[in-house]
Amino acid sequence: MVYKLTDLAATYGHTDVIRAVHTWWKSSGESGNISCARAKLIAADLGRLEAMKCLLELYRIDTLDPLKRALDHGHHDIVEVICKEMDPELSLPWAAQHRELEAIKQIYHHRRDADMWEFLQAVMAAISSGNFEIVKFLNETCGEDLYQRGTNHKDCCPLTRAIECGHVELVKYLYANGYKATSFEIAFSAAVSYGPLELVELFCGDERCSAASINQGFVVAAGAGQLANMKCLQLKQEFDDSMLAEAFKRAAGCGQTEVVEHLYSERDQISTSAFEEAAIVAGGGGHLSVLKLLDGKNPISDELAVKVFLSAAKDKGLRCSDIDDQVGVLEFLHAKGCIASDVIVKVFPEAAGSSSVDVMEFLYTTASIPSYVVDEAFENASYDNCVEVVEFLYKTGGVFAKTIEETFMVSARDEDMYFVECLYNCGCVSRELLEKASQSAETTSLFHLFLSRTRDNEALKKAFA
Repeated sequence: MVYKLTDLAATYGHTDVIRAVHTWWKSSGESGNISCARAKLIAADLGRLEAMKCLLELYRIDTLDPLKRALDHGHHDIVEVICKEMDPELSLPWAAQHRELEAIKQIYHHRRDADMWEFLQAVMAAISSGNFEIVKFLNETCGEDLYQRGTNHKDCCPLTRAIECGHVELVKYLYANGYKATSFEIAFSAAVSYGPLELVELFCGDERCSAASINQGFVVAAGAGQLANMKCLQLKQEFDDSMLAEAFKRAAGCGQTEVVEHLYSERDQISTSAFEEAAIVAGGGGHLSVLKLLDGKNPISDELAVKVFLSAAKDKGLRCSDIDDQVGVLEFLHAKGCIASDVIVKVFPEAAGSSSVDVMEFLYTTASIPSYVVDEAFENASYDNCVEVVEFLYKTGGVFAKTIEETFMVSARDEDMYFVECLYNCGCVSRELLEKASQSAETTSLFHLFLSRTRDNEALKKAFA
């Protein structure tokens, strides 16, 4: 009933009633838990400015809904008072993401003392959505202060974000207005990685674009698969054998088949060592198409095949792209007939610490893996890998009971609840082991909380059995 009074007062703009209800709530000791969210929505919908001012004065505002409603209905005076009172950390990102320039202007006008980081994040959000007007407004009003923090990191650089999002007009604007405060190397790397060619030409014309920048850009473009940008850079300067080799390896490790083929056409400048390194990183990244291309150009020797196999099994690829087809690479190399069983047995424990369950299944079914090796692999997976691999290894039946106990006890002691739950859900933890671990763990630990929840679940299962 009391809530309804406030809602009705907001509907008709009766601020005296709103204050009277607040006084009653305050005397009852409950005002700290009240927000009158519905009343604020009503005031925002109907444009009751004085009611909104009163509500904002008396109650906290921790939701964006009233601001959304006021904007939807064109109640600009209410938008202003909300932006004045609301925390910019909440309102700025939302306004930028939803292209609400009016709200951005009001927030800046009333809360310009906010941390400049919040305005920078709003610029980044506006760039992501391609809103030129918001970017321009904040860039011009905040000025150099906007670029004093964080812009030397690619994730906090407006120019780089614009390049990555493909907003060419925004790139040109930021390049001419405020760009000088950002790192040239970061922006140039983004340009050669994402393009288009027009932007690469723009940056190449910058006085800070050195021979070293172009060298690095060539390698980066190779990894990104930007063949057109690479050709553009090749017209700017000659690349020596070492740079071509670096680009070749980078392209292979990132799965860029077209670039690898292009660079291999200049094979007189690709050394044997560069070819072998490229094959190894391609295999490590699961890039089967690249590996087949290399094998077709220059058949992979048995010795190199083993190295590539080990790289793939241990997931040793470059971290520039998603792993394509690790198992496909292993199958391709194993089919050559040069991967002995002892090679698989030897790599099995190390692979368990880093590779996927699909890889572990392939290795396990391809060679006869002794129990002591499975046991070692289980330990590695428990400390360094994921639930699926741990569960698979346990289900092979090759893990020793002592290893399971030691691993579980350590996980419980360290409150590593991810693996406590993993081992428990695998079915490899007995009731006796649970009790033993509970005796050595602090009663206030996360492990005891887990144990309590487990017992409750078991009780429920029995009750409904």
